[in-house]
Amino acid sequence: MTTSPTTTLGVPDLRATDAGERHALVAGLLEDLDALPGQQAVLLRIAQLSDDEDCSLSALADVCAADPPYAARLLSLANSSYYGRRGAVTSLSGGINVIGREAVRCLALTTALGMTGAKSTVPAQFWSRAALTASASQLVARSLGAPAGDAFCGGLLADVGQALLLTAAPDSYPALMTQRCGADLLAVELEAYGIGHAELGALAMSRVGLPDVLCEAIGGHHTAGLDGEPVLGALARSVHAGSILAHAVDAGELDEAALGELVVITDGALTGADGSRILLQSAAAAAALAVALM
Repeated sequence: MTTSPTTTLGVPDLRATDAGERHALVAGLLEDLDALPGQQAVLLRIAQLSDDEDCSLSALADVCAADPPYAARLLSLANSSYYGRRGAVTSLSGGINVIGREAVRCLALTTALGMTGAKSTVPAQFWSRAALTASASQLVARSLGAPAGDAFCGGLLADVGQALLLTAAPDSYPALMTQRCGADLLAVELEAYGIGHAELGALAMSRVGLPDVLCEAIGGHHTAGLDGEPVLGALARSVHAGSILAHAVDAGELDEAALGELVVITDGALTGADGSRILLQSAAAAAALAVALM
């Protein structure tokens, strides 16, 4: 087997043609997550403690303070218009209280993976889409009985696999990112790289300790609730619905095909009127959220 080129970040370039080689490269990409250096370890610790019910708010704030750039980003998010605060949030514990532990975890993971900040190679439109998906998923979750905070986190991380593929294949993947995100794109990714972004995102997030139910939502955000697919829970279906609505915002309408899929995956819990209402609400909120996340 020939040695494949690597990117400047040391990540294998996935433009391979041999199936065995593609498998090895994906495995290598996931193994790199186990060796995130230095400051990233602090961020992964933040993500871990965000899930720990025994970790107090003040203790979590202390760990967040160990990474000043992350702490600043957390406060920026807490003070964004997305959360509608009238007074300024100046303490990390106050910021965590505003955005919730799920968002703290999500922000830590995306920062650890280099998806935010000045050195990020993720395009601005990625965060616009992620913010839309997160906002819509959170709203849908309330109708499906899923935890709204987890739906927000799942929506925000739904396309993390795209960010990883972009880093791994900087010459070839940007062209694919311009395509509509859905089943067709997953098929193209599978042929080109041996894995689709949904599955890659789920595997990567499992690798860094995200709970299984959220990994399931990320892996199923284009398929959950559809006929012929494994039965997934309300959280996964909420994120899938959020993804559909995010694309509808981009398209400027909720067309009949999207509406039909929305009704199927929510088992009729959402009507066309519900979808349109959530679409408008999420579009209005997502712009402020996207600015705060970049």
